[in-house]
Amino acid sequence: MFARKGLQATTVRAIADAVGVFSGSLYHHFPSKDAIFDEVLRRYLEEIRARYAVVLASGQRPADCLHDLVVTSLAVAEEQPHATAIYQNEAQYLRETPGFSDIQMAAAGIQQTWLQVIEAGVADGSFRDDIPAWVFYRLIRDAV
Repeated sequence: MFARKGLQATTVRAIADAVGVFSGSLYHHFPSKDAIFDEVLRRYLEEIRARYAVVLASGQRPADCLHDLVVTSLAVAEEQPHATAIYQNEAQYLRETPGFSDIQMAAAGIQQTWLQVIEAGVADGSFRDDIPAWVFYRLIRDAV
């Protein structure tokens, strides 16, 4: 529902109806709609971070790591299309809402992984040095 309708248009009652429980029962497990939203994204970002850690631990050259980060990102997006859509569509809300500091930190860690690989590639000559690493990252991120 979050992916299809967006966070603002999705109600706890609609979520409860969709899973066949009373909304009060849902509140027993989650204190708010944002908590449900947070749980979906937390699991999604943890999966990405874990897979990126495997890529980084491989000891490959930066260009190969960058390739594997792209492939890994696409694989996660294919496996979790709804979480991917939620993360992309609600990015501004996530940045602006203090209650999502853990999500914001996880996203910053993911960004740092990309920048680390890109900067290592610039250092070893695999990537051009006339494009700032953050610009290169944004181009790749937006494409992926």
